[in-house]
Amino acid sequence: MKRSLRVLMILVCVLSLSVAVAFGQTAQGTPPGVVLKLQVTVSRYMGTNRVSSQPYLLSLVPNESGNIRLGVEVPVPAPYTTPTTTSNNASTAANTQPSYTMQQVGTQIDCNATLQPDGRYKLRLTVTERSALPAAQATEQGARVANVPSFRSVSFGSTIYLGDGQSTQFSSATDKTSGETFKVDVSLAIEK
Repeated sequence: MKRSLRVLMILVCVLSLSVAVAFGQTAQGTPPGVVLKLQVTVSRYMGTNRVSSQPYLLSLVPNESGNIRLGVEVPVPAPYTTPTTTSNNASTAANTQPSYTMQQVGTQIDCNATLQPDGRYKLRLTVTERSALPAAQATEQGARVANVPSFRSVSFGSTIYLGDGQSTQFSSATDKTSGETFKVDVSLAIEK
């Protein structure tokens, strides 16, 4: 009798454990061990000529978010005055000393992937690229202050649906100042 009760208890535990694992997989929607490889390529074109193309690879676990932050801070001159004190303790701003603020340039990519009932993934993707323009290019594009860098910022954000092995052009836009076209292409591969 004790042996039958032990076997029954073990059977109940095994069944409870298997139901919990199955429920966990169903609740998550994705079997464990699945990794999404998202390739994001940011390209710049001048007319039909490709000026640059930079690929980024982001690994994601389904139903989680991930990001890439790649860049550098650039010093930008800013005026700063040091007050001087006169004999009657009145302050004047006679001495001007150079000072700098830092501006972030580079690429930022944020993504969240959610499995859909049809087997594709809903990708919420944001791509931001900020760059400092060389002085000559900034002057050509109408920069008003000499020897101060100009910054260009391009940001794309949207939701797309992709399955394993699929790719699409995520976004495209043309800078009206320079005439350059920015394109973002996305492809998805699933590793199990």
